[in-house]
Amino acid sequence: MKFNICMLSYWHIGSGSGQGPLADALVLKDEHGLPYIPGKTIQGLFLEAVTTLKEVGFSLPLTVEELFGKEGRDYNSKRALLFNSACIDDNLKRKLINKDDGVKNFAFYEYISSTAIDEKTGIAVKNTLKTIEVCIPLTLNTEIEIITTDKEKELDKKIEEKLEEKLELAAKTIRYLGSHRHRGLGKCSIEKV
Repeated sequence: MKFNICMLSYWHIGSGSGQGPLADALVLKDEHGLPYIPGKTIQGLFLEAVTTLKEVGFSLPLTVEELFGKEGRDYNSKRALLFNSACIDDNLKRKLINKDDGVKNFAFYEYISSTAIDEKTGIAVKNTLKTIEVCIPLTLNTEIEIITTDKEKELDKKIEEKLEEKLELAAKTIRYLGSHRHRGLGKCSIEKV
């Protein structure tokens, strides 16, 4: 199943590193300097969406564990779904990447700063200025592969069709992703292609 993840606002998937005085947190980038969303992040978004929908009566053709695998130490256990990383369209990527220099100079990134304000004085609290790198709104592509169950056999075609229908519905419930999504970043729309 192929999906487009359309980012509707600035967004931040953290790399875990900063850039000295310029930024406290940088966006995760591939070897060409282009932003992407790891498959593990996409799996977590779909797991959260399916689990929430299941709590309100959403039925699935397989159990959550059969679909997503076991949590915790058995995270890499057998599962029916494989989530690929979401990347910029290959055609656009080819246009952006210069074979000699790598990525051409482009403006995918901005910086946002924030600080805590003392409620009594209205003055910035000392040592609270934080700057993060964010990515501009754009569309990324991903694929969710339906693989085998614990029984190591292909899924029945009817189960597979039902599963695709349920995943498409779950995708429509995902509205935000990444860091700072409760502060206005990461608004998105996920649509099956």
